[in-house]
Amino acid sequence: MAADAAARLKQTARREQAMAVRGRRPCADCDVAMMIADYWLGKDIQQNLQTLLATAGTPRTIALSHLVYGQLLISRKLAGAMAALQQGLHVATDLLSAADYLRVMKRHQLLACLPLQQTPSPAAGLSQLLTEARVIQKLKSGRSSKPSPWDSSDTLG
Repeated sequence: MAADAAARLKQTARREQAMAVRGRRPCADCDVAMMIADYWLGKDIQQNLQTLLATAGTPRTIALSHLVYGQLLISRKLAGAMAALQQGLHVATDLLSAADYLRVMKRHQLLACLPLQQTPSPAAGLSQLLTEARVIQKLKSGRSSKPSPWDSSDTLG
């Protein structure tokens, strides 16, 4: 996301959050949107995540927080992405249909093929990341590797 789009997202999220406060209702989606905006504005979003998790009123908010955080990290191939995605999927187990759970789990399994690092790579979209992961997976096929935390036989989470 470009910086100007991130700034607009943050402004919109702040407006929505102010309306929610006036209506005395929570707006976890506003906080998630602000985390996304802050990430693309180059800010450290660890505090955003901790605040979301500390104030989360529902499993949906907890799952969404972890999944979005993981998605932001994986978009730049940053270490910690897979742990966040795994935690988010674990929390979302009861929120997803079986078909959706398996679809997301298989996507995460594929993304686990990507090499993650401490320094960010240029941002990439999901389709680009999945294509790169498929190539890596094909190149590694036939070679022994360490077991993935994404066990496709695990249908219970």
